[in-house]
Amino acid sequence: MSVCKKSNRKTVRTFCNAALLSTLLSPLALLSGASQASLLYKVEGNNLEQPSYVFGTMHVLCQQDFKTGDALLQAFADSEQVVMELDLSDSSVAQKMNQMVINPEGPYLDQYLSPEQLTTLSDFVQAEAGVELTQIAAMRPFVISSMLVTQQLDCAQTASYELFLTMQAVSNQKPIIGLETVEYQFGIFDQIPLSEQTQWLWEMAEDPEKSKNLLVKLKDTYLAEDAEQLHQLIVDQPEYEEYTDMLLYQRNENWIEKLATNFQSAPTFVAVGAGHLGGERGVLQLLRDAGYSVTMVE
Repeated sequence: MSVCKKSNRKTVRTFCNAALLSTLLSPLALLSGASQASLLYKVEGNNLEQPSYVFGTMHVLCQQDFKTGDALLQAFADSEQVVMELDLSDSSVAQKMNQMVINPEGPYLDQYLSPEQLTTLSDFVQAEAGVELTQIAAMRPFVISSMLVTQQLDCAQTASYELFLTMQAVSNQKPIIGLETVEYQFGIFDQIPLSEQTQWLWEMAEDPEKSKNLLVKLKDTYLAEDAEQLHQLIVDQPEYEEYTDMLLYQRNENWIEKLATNFQSAPTFVAVGAGHLGGERGVLQLLRDAGYSVTMVE
């Protein structure tokens, strides 16, 4: 279902804009981790009267790769509320994102890149996104990177689990709960030096095949539901090593207490970037540590 390409309804456009801007708040947001071949898990125990579910998403996929199996749809139907990283049904989320995509201090690229590097980056942006670098030069570097990575998927049409689940929840009148705010997510990147973020952007332009090959590898591993390998691919990226704790693990830990409250209030369907699921400090293990039974749904 490629809603973003096919509909002009105002509400849908709001969902699409928010989904696009939240696509890659970090490359870590793409993916998963757990020891078996599944991205859907049942959560029971701790005196829960009914089970809840946790699903790992890839925020943007090509339309032909987008799948919703019977188990996923049944788990969603059995849940009374939906929890995601952001509540994309809230129009203020998209509005805040649109307000915050611009770097607070304005254009910055020429402070960190040479004229030759700027020329290479400009050519890359034009080739991948079809826009002039000057049109987006004031955007935060991770926002530009997100736009370019989405283009590198090379899809005729894209689809988003977050968008799909948001529209399903709205259609079925299921409440949506956001684990984080736009301000918090953008604030994470305020803690990473602008010079370093610019360097990551430059590396995409300098060696586009390298970044595209990594993206394809991550996508293929996601489609194979090899969650542990996905987690390993993420944490092995040297440029993010210093920030993995802030981008991934601290957020996981912040979510567990909130999820416990959600699970107690009603059967809950949780959908987060699959990179948050795996590893010793992933959501699945933290839920087990908190006393829940977490089992794979094939």
